[in-house]
Amino acid sequence: MIQILGIDNTLRQQFIQSFEETDFTLRLQYSYATLRWNASINWQDKLIFNGFKLVHGSLLLRQYQNILPFDLLCITSDGQPPYSIESFTIGNAVGVNYGLFILNQEEANEYEQILFSAIQ
Repeated sequence: MIQILGIDNTLRQQFIQSFEETDFTLRLQYSYATLRWNASINWQDKLIFNGFKLVHGSLLLRQYQNILPFDLLCITSDGQPPYSIESFTIGNAVGVNYGLFILNQEEANEYEQILFSAIQ
């Protein structure tokens, strides 16, 4: 699991991330209208997944598990989605930790099993 570092309080941000010898572009955009962070992925300059929202605890790209070799996971210590533009910057200062992580397929499968076992 790799944490995406450097998320700040800018409305639109772009990160080039390396994963298993392949780069992908992650774009984050904050919406004041909906009070949420949205993300888009451009992988291998051909696949684009636009506008999925960052929510706590869900594998954000799981529906694409047969296409993408990775998944994204947003974890918050209070169980709430990152609803403020400041979530990733001052959230830690007020005692709430926010993190966005890249998981390989094995890690995503393990996390999915943990989720499924918790609801049984």
